[in-house]
Amino acid sequence: MKNRFYTFVLLAIFLAFVASCGGGSDGGGDSGSSGDGDDGSMAVCDANNRTLCTDATSCSFAGGFWYDNLCNQNVCDANNLTLCTDTTSCSGAGGFWYDNLCNQNEQATPFLTHVSTYDLPARYYQGNYLFDQSKMIFAGGQTGLPSGAQHDGHPAFSDQVFVIDFATETKTNYQISAESGHAFGDTVGNGIGNQSIVQKISDDKYLIYGGFQYVTSLFILDTHQATIHEYHTDITFTDDTGLNTTPFFANYQASAILENGDFVFFGFNNGLYGMSAIIIFDSNSLSFQQSSTALTMRRSDIDAYMLPDGRILLVGGWDGTASVLPDSATRRTEIYDPSTDTIARIADYPEPRHNGQHRLEEPTTNDAICVGEYKFNLSDNSWVNGCDIAIDTADDDEILTYNNRLPDGYGAIEFIGRTSGGQLVFLEPGWNNLPFSDECSCEPYTEGAKVHVFSE
Repeated sequence: MKNRFYTFVLLAIFLAFVASCGGGSDGGGDSGSSGDGDDGSMAVCDANNRTLCTDATSCSFAGGFWYDNLCNQNVCDANNLTLCTDTTSCSGAGGFWYDNLCNQNEQATPFLTHVSTYDLPARYYQGNYLFDQSKMIFAGGQTGLPSGAQHDGHPAFSDQVFVIDFATETKTNYQISAESGHAFGDTVGNGIGNQSIVQKISDDKYLIYGGFQYVTSLFILDTHQATIHEYHTDITFTDDTGLNTTPFFANYQASAILENGDFVFFGFNNGLYGMSAIIIFDSNSLSFQQSSTALTMRRSDIDAYMLPDGRILLVGGWDGTASVLPDSATRRTEIYDPSTDTIARIADYPEPRHNGQHRLEEPTTNDAICVGEYKFNLSDNSWVNGCDIAIDTADDDEILTYNNRLPDGYGAIEFIGRTSGGQLVFLEPGWNNLPFSDECSCEPYTEGAKVHVFSE
């Protein structure tokens, strides 16, 4: 009995010793465990103790990611972009690197920065202006919506030419006075209207002509000399109708600038319809001369295209008959050779065309030129449906991108081009009409055009 007692005492002492060493009590009080419910052994590098991993190999076995000399639970990926530390890792994780961070969303394109605005007194259409890298020339235009007789010009037609120089940030104004040779009425204005043509002759020198019907003036603008000179047609001849002896610049007069600096014009108007006369402006004598040849069909509103070999392609026109059938003026196509002063009819244009002098650069190679939706091959003087010649211009997507980056308040404006200095130029047209005014025989515009300049 005594021995059994001693056995129980020894067992109690042993159990108390085990308990004091943290041997497995789940009850209250401090058990002395490591805190992870383990068996009291020393903690090691594993999934629960990645901070104990000391190299990439042990970190990888523990399911961690070794970087920054530590074993980390997460890595740079689509769910942890903030852990990406450079452009390469950020891009690989599908993020966008900017502001020295890897971001979930693409960086918002910043708005364009407004640099300057130039106010103009008139409203201008495509023929009224020319964008020339560092300059923009505006000729003619309208101060209001014209009403009433527009022969010989109109009081609403502008009699000013403006030059905006983006490099020097200046706007220069030149006064003009266009003459008319119309035989049916008195002069009521000396502006050149909204159908003028501005062409570049050379650096700092520009040709301005046309306007509404019956204008007989052309102007040469020299922005380097800050001068503008006007010249009036002084030729008289009887056309095939015998009605009129004075050639007028038609609504959309066709022209070409020759290598020797002369200008040649096609499709004059006699007050009712087109004429067959071809007239040359001699840049040396500063006078008009009539060519010894003539169009194969009298008409106005012709398109003229300078070909790479120096000849001039004449397309379409209008003779007052309103015919759009084959062999009509709207289909007529000719080639004028200024070196021999000769003209030859070639295959008609496939569709009716009487747009008048084109305003846009046409895609051209040494062998072909695109006119509208058709390509003209110089080798055999033939037309081919479709234009496959590329041209380096701002495409619709580029223009849309610029428009989307405009600050608030600049919505209704047109992208014109990029200056040689990298600035972006936009044109805002004239706005709403006021009630009819006797002073201008027009409905005046409440505002003229504005040219806005932005930087990126």
